[in-house]
Amino acid sequence: MNHQDKLMNLVKSRGFLIIIFRPSHYDPLRIKNLSECKKLIEENRVDFRGWYYPHFPSRDDEDTGLIAGNNFYEGWINWGAHKELWRMYQSGQFFHCLALREDWMQEDGWYEENLRKIPPKMVLEIVWFTYQVTEIFEFLSRLAQRKIFEEGVDVKISLNNTKDRKLILLDPTRGPLFEEYKSGLEKIEFSRLYTKEETITKSEEIALKVVLYFFERFNWDKPSIDIIKNDQKKLINRKN
Repeated sequence: MNHQDKLMNLVKSRGFLIIIFRPSHYDPLRIKNLSECKKLIEENRVDFRGWYYPHFPSRDDEDTGLIAGNNFYEGWINWGAHKELWRMYQSGQFFHCLALREDWMQEDGWYEENLRKIPPKMVLEIVWFTYQVTEIFEFLSRLAQRKIFEEGVDVKISLNNTKDRKLILLDPTRGPLFEEYKSGLEKIEFSRLYTKEETITKSEEIALKVVLYFFERFNWDKPSIDIIKNDQKKLINRKN
């Protein structure tokens, strides 16, 4: 078993996201040159908070790597709470398996001691999740501007191992929540087809709707939309 397979098994043992962008019309050679797959990730990754979405490896060893497949480029990393693997296919499909950092803080010395006491598979941090989804759709917008999704794009996002997981706020100036919001589902799935124009011009708005979609499935049906929008603005303005 190679490093990537071991990583996938490890990630799937706890909470994780699967993100898929797929052009609405299939063309196996939409991206003519294999090396362009790698270039698309490197040039369009999102850096709002010091860790790229998706992560683009800068070295090749047992913890991280970048490698060409037959019709895709693959990047992966297994470092502390950061565990992810992505593939960019010549068909224009993007696949990303991304661990929830909340579930790996115990093994990561960069986190404060109080955070490392939180057991795996128990929580989903509200602001972190808002940031993550906002980055996902910003990345999609950048790919769309590179003419990958001219006919539209099918977006699928699944949040896995969510049974009995509850929403929390780790910012002491923001919490705690007055009620417990917990998922009764093993997996929460989102799927929608977007036009190229929507992904380019409405990425922040789409991300907000997706965040609310997931929170509602944690039985939180009346969050403050203005506060979530403000979190998005704070994230995006970090690099402006």
